Amino acid sequence: MTLQRPPSARAEPEFRDHCVSCSCCVARCPHQALALDDDDLPHLPDVSTCKLCLVCSSCCPTPALRSLTKREALRLRARKSMDEQSA
Repeated sequence: MTLQRPPSARAEPEFRDHCVSCSCCVARCPHQALALDDDDLPHLPDVSTCKLCLVCSSCCPTPALRSLTKREALRLRARKSMDEQSA
């Protein structure tokens, strides 16, 4: 089973290389959408709880979670909205 990483996560190999398991993203998520997996890496147990506020990426001290441009953030939000409407 593939775990869903935070919305601004880099590709899995890069994410794993950069994440230091500080859990800042988990602690700072205002929607409590993130949890740590068995390797102490953040993931979304229930994707629907993520509101794409991107607080996780703003507090990440490493390049594991990247800052998104406004355009990228809008695309993510639009895709999430479309997914929720089709569910």
